[in-house]
Amino acid sequence: MKKIYSALFLGLFILSSFIGRSQTIMWTDTFINGISPTPAQITTWNNFRAQLVPSSCYSRMIIKGTYDTAGQVCTDPTIIAAFANALNTGVSYTSPLTNGNIWSLCWRYSGEVWLNPPSQCSGSNCPSGYILRPGIGNTNWGGVNTATCGPPSQRQYFIFETTTASNSTATINPTACDTFVSPSGKKFTVSNTYMDTIPNMSCGDSVITINLTVNNSTSSYIAPVVCDSTYTSPSGKIWTTSGNYTDTISNAIGCDSIITITLLISPKPVVSINNFTNDTVCVQSGSIPIPSGNPTGGSYSGPGVSGNNFAPGIAGVGNHYIIYTYTDNNNCSNSDSTLITVAGCVGLNEFENYGVSIYPNPTTGMFTIDMGDYDQSVNYILTSVDGRTVAKNSNIIDNKIMIDLSNESKGVYLLKLYNTKSSSIFRITRL
Repeated sequence: MKKIYSALFLGLFILSSFIGRSQTIMWTDTFINGISPTPAQITTWNNFRAQLVPSSCYSRMIIKGTYDTAGQVCTDPTIIAAFANALNTGVSYTSPLTNGNIWSLCWRYSGEVWLNPPSQCSGSNCPSGYILRPGIGNTNWGGVNTATCGPPSQRQYFIFETTTASNSTATINPTACDTFVSPSGKKFTVSNTYMDTIPNMSCGDSVITINLTVNNSTSSYIAPVVCDSTYTSPSGKIWTTSGNYTDTISNAIGCDSIITITLLISPKPVVSINNFTNDTVCVQSGSIPIPSGNPTGGSYSGPGVSGNNFAPGIAGVGNHYIIYTYTDNNNCSNSDSTLITVAGCVGLNEFENYGVSIYPNPTTGMFTIDMGDYDQSVNYILTSVDGRTVAKNSNIIDNKIMIDLSNESKGVYLLKLYNTKSSSIFRITRL
């Protein structure tokens, strides 16, 4: 026996072996009475702890050694898994009574394993019994069925066994955008067939065949211009100011279509058109130039419009709005309009030959029709520009006819003076 214990370190190792598919994770080391554990022994203990990943597949947990070769055994998988996790992560844990023992881990000395302590992390920690303290920095490294402070030289074992495992296989056919993360966490970016392995529910390996299709996101650029308004992006976002934006929608293959947007919100141009110098013309009149619009370079539209000219005969008798439309360099448009009245003007010269006149015109209310030397009876009808009859009378033989617009709105009115021989239309302006 002296030869056996003549060296500080007689042998230490961690064993991971498989019997069929049953795995054993074992720590074992030899300690000498009166000699502290070496740094190498502490490292071996810590390496053992690192292997104890959380698992539902543990079947037995065993402490044994020179003075108890059969050892103390725990067969509760839940308690074993919790104890393994506590050792691996460095936290204290105490089990309920199981298989006749309470299994406790106090997180000191890199893990102190203690069967049946008076309390967790008790200060009375030198009893005889079962304590493992391989990470302590003195000679009280514990014992297995011996004194645990200043114990006799001995070999110690701490073993975790797993159930017999059963492997399985599976095939999946995923489609991903840009990157696929496999069940084990691997990342694949190219369509192909891959193999992956994860633990299965039977404590073995699930070998997965992955027939992967990787589709790609797309990108594009647009530079929309909206006129004096808000902009709705392809995904439905609302923007009210010019700037650079990013929008995302689904493309034809179901991945992201990332759109870079340079947005310009442009004000509409300020557009105006001058009034006709004579805004009442006879239907028999020839084409007349349309007043100029500003800014220049726009176009005219409306009844009787051809290019820059207005044809009363084509437009016909009535009130017509001539529209001037201008479009700027940002393709933003605006328009303005001016009114012209086309009158029938039958017999106009006959009334004028007799000195017929109207005054005051414009008027603030009352105005007079002076029939001059005309001695025939006449009729009149006064209408607003929208066709509403304001006043009318028939068979008048008075030389002067008084009409009151005081109760009417400001604007333009049309006076038709007529009988069986003559007819004229006059424009009256109410100020």
